[in-house]
Amino acid sequence: MSNNNSFPAPFFRSFIDGRIVLSELTGESVTCTIGDKAALEQGDIIQLQLEGWLSDNHTVNISGYPQSIQVPVGILRRYPDRKVDVMYRVSRNGQHLGTSETLFIDIVS
Repeated sequence: MSNNNSFPAPFFRSFIDGRIVLSELTGESVTCTIGDKAALEQGDIIQLQLEGWLSDNHTVNISGYPQSIQVPVGILRRYPDRKVDVMYRVSRNGQHLGTSETLFIDIVS
């Protein structure tokens, strides 16, 4: 699994239509889900990228479960009325394992 698109795209369970309306958000962050539970193993490192923003490294604690990464609402507010790309990279034992497909979301004021 070392090709450049070895993982499926991330998704936002609360925004399945691919549209985030900033004026309707409550709270400080939204959850992005990494759902390729079969390929992710305990100890793998995931780094989410939303347009130019990179999350802190997220470590998979239990194999076989989807992973959740919080995206601060302040980051989403950087991209009003735009379509942005969201993807992630996975590494294992310090080696790049793969990159996800890209999710495109519309961020609306």
